[in-house]
Amino acid sequence: MNTTRDTFRSELRKLAECWDIKCPPRWTMLKTLEELAEKRIKLSIKTVLDRESLILTATIDDGWGLGLELIHKACDVLGLPYRFLGLLLTPEEIIDACREMQPNFLGLTILHDSSKNTLHRIVSEVPEDTIVFIGGSNFFEEAFFPGRVIFVPNVAYFIRFFVP
Repeated sequence: MNTTRDTFRSELRKLAECWDIKCPPRWTMLKTLEELAEKRIKLSIKTVLDRESLILTATIDDGWGLGLELIHKACDVLGLPYRFLGLLLTPEEIIDACREMQPNFLGLTILHDSSKNTLHRIVSEVPEDTIVFIGGSNFFEEAFFPGRVIFVPNVAYFIRFFVP
């Protein structure tokens, strides 16, 4: 049986495929994601995920957080609650928040190779069942923490993670 939720998920998969082929300008992505978030609400779809989850987001060495703005919009589309912790946070601030809120996911923006040790510390000290998404630069940390750290090169990849 094809439900409204299934149809919406299919629409998101097609969008992610299109954005993989040709990435539109940032403002177009933001507008499209806002429209899709409104559509999800109008369709009375609480979430497209199979289970309720929480994602915390922060930057370690990025003072702008433009990538996280797209990820937050994608979370609105998916019905994935998020909590933005802030920009340029210390490992302690991120680790403490994860220990307190026990998120399913942690989304981090990391731009500089010099933050590699900080990333290792965070991943080692957040709850073991928290999956860590990394956006910005790919330091190939997935190999060091298989199944725990996932490099997210763009918002289409993020959407596809939740709507395979």
